[in-house]
Amino acid sequence: MSLLLQDIYSETKNRFQLELVCGAKGLNRLMNWVYVAEDIATTDFLHGGELIITTGMGKQASSGWLSDFIRELFRQGTCGLILNTGMYLSEDDITPEIRNFCEEHSYPLFTMPWEIHIYDITRSYYNRIFRDTQSSDAVTEAFLDLVSGSDPEHAVSVLTRSGFSPDSGYLAYCIGADGPEQEKQRFETAVKLELKIHFPGSHMCRFREDILVVLPCTGKPEHTVSEAVAPAGLKDAVRELACRISRSFSHWDIRSGLGSVSGLSDFPRSFSQARSALAACAAAGEIFRAFDDLGFYKILFSVTDQRVLDNYWREKLGPVLAYDKAHKSCCLETLYQYLICSGSIQKVAEAMFCHRNTVSYRVRILRETLGLPLDNVQDRLELLAAFYIRSFCESHSEYLHLS
Repeated sequence: MSLLLQDIYSETKNRFQLELVCGAKGLNRLMNWVYVAEDIATTDFLHGGELIITTGMGKQASSGWLSDFIRELFRQGTCGLILNTGMYLSEDDITPEIRNFCEEHSYPLFTMPWEIHIYDITRSYYNRIFRDTQSSDAVTEAFLDLVSGSDPEHAVSVLTRSGFSPDSGYLAYCIGADGPEQEKQRFETAVKLELKIHFPGSHMCRFREDILVVLPCTGKPEHTVSEAVAPAGLKDAVRELACRISRSFSHWDIRSGLGSVSGLSDFPRSFSQARSALAACAAAGEIFRAFDDLGFYKILFSVTDQRVLDNYWREKLGPVLAYDKAHKSCCLETLYQYLICSGSIQKVAEAMFCHRNTVSYRVRILRETLGLPLDNVQDRLELLAAFYIRSFCESHSEYLHLS
């Protein structure tokens, strides 16, 4: 959960007599703290996301002091500035240059009359931030307990009290991103802002090295044997989110995966699927994958014991691999082409750029020497599945046990 400056402003503008002077397009900035600053030298202590309040007590003789101050606050990534006018500052200090800068950079600039005590507004904002943080931390802990299997009943109880309905559907969305350490805070802030604006009711937290996002889905999940898939509109929206983030951080290695719709109690299933989709995404070098779109790989990712997969393809293809190694032949590739070409010798020869007789000879080795059944549809299917499983195991071995 994160606070938008827009929300804080709407909730408190009458109470504290806040007037938005310029920079209204920046009201969708995230606010994570409130800070009183009177001197441009103190801005080095800022981390980004702060709403700044100043009385102008440190006002310098230079006419450009306030303009320089605002430019530095913007450079430090603060979300806005409140001028406590009436004693040291007045609206006359807000020059056309300042207004133009704030409008151009969408940096919200407010005024608040001197009669409003800074203690009152900062205390109100501190309490609001504290309550939001406390609630967010409780939700994060509950979701992490839920996906880890640690006291799921208590986790669901906490989430229900926090507004997550057990009768609604949710999707897990996992983001993996590698980039410069000094930019990680900015990256997370950018993701939070995207979620706050485009996915209201979502929740973001860290799971190990990756980001876990919980997305609410309109309607109830399907509690049937067949899985409820992510609505196309929501899936497209998440895909576009991934693309926007990737464009904003083009020098980062970003990958993400979306799970299927699950109820709150079985959310770990969606989480496991999102991690699988992320793994498929990383292996393919893509930005986004949805579990629902993984096809045959959905079955493979659902196998919890990788040894079953390893043993299967080795049992089916191991003898061919051994023969190729001993005779420096290409029987494995010939077998694969034979299967996908539906047994057409001519098509195999064209695909492998070799003579029909060469293909026929290799097929005879596969049939007679290695004893492979190539005439039965079921046997062919099992052999072709072995190729897919081998490719899956080799390309995803690094990611198979992520959860």
